[in-house]
Amino acid sequence: MADGSASCGTPQPGRHAQTGVGVSDDEKALPTFRSVGINPLWWLTAIAGGVLFTGIVTWLYMLLQFDDASRARFVQLLLDGYGRPIDPDPTPLWSQPLSVQLHVFSVTVAFVSGLIVFLLPKGTGLHRLLGWSFVCAMIGAAVTSVMMIADLGTGINFLHVFTVITAVSLTLGLYAIRRGDVRNHAGNMVGLYIGGLLIAGSFAFLPGRLMWRMLFGV
Repeated sequence: MADGSASCGTPQPGRHAQTGVGVSDDEKALPTFRSVGINPLWWLTAIAGGVLFTGIVTWLYMLLQFDDASRARFVQLLLDGYGRPIDPDPTPLWSQPLSVQLHVFSVTVAFVSGLIVFLLPKGTGLHRLLGWSFVCAMIGAAVTSVMMIADLGTGINFLHVFTVITAVSLTLGLYAIRRGDVRNHAGNMVGLYIGGLLIAGSFAFLPGRLMWRMLFGV
């Protein structure tokens, strides 16, 4: 994704500015989370908060929607699953509709590309390449989440709130970087990664769901 500093024609303060020599985009100081006012600790804290939020919502959903037998089954699945070594098996995925397979693929690409973007310097060509890969993958995840409503016949549920979050965050993040607002761009993208990917994705690993079966086989 475009670097906000790249659109500015004024040389960055430093040796080049003092000598009057022009600098290329690559020579300018690249933005970091801290340089745009984002402390990396806050999004690590947000991840922890997201895990706690997921646990609370899962517990409340179980209490409100499950009968006694279903609650006992849920707890047993937790105990059985966490007592097993993780041995990924993609077989359950192949029996799912194409929309589900594409959704899993999109989320995986978004997870990997987004993580690399956060770890590497910002504003480089690689940042933009991986950034657009992240954007396209998140668009794919959002579109396939809607397609799954028809394919699975499950209707709209609370997880589709994250589809709306994805659409809004992507729009605001891209609009911000088009205006050269690196801080808001970074904030929206980090928020999207945490809320639209990590928190939403964590629900896919609940007992009995597809990702749980792929990891633990129960």
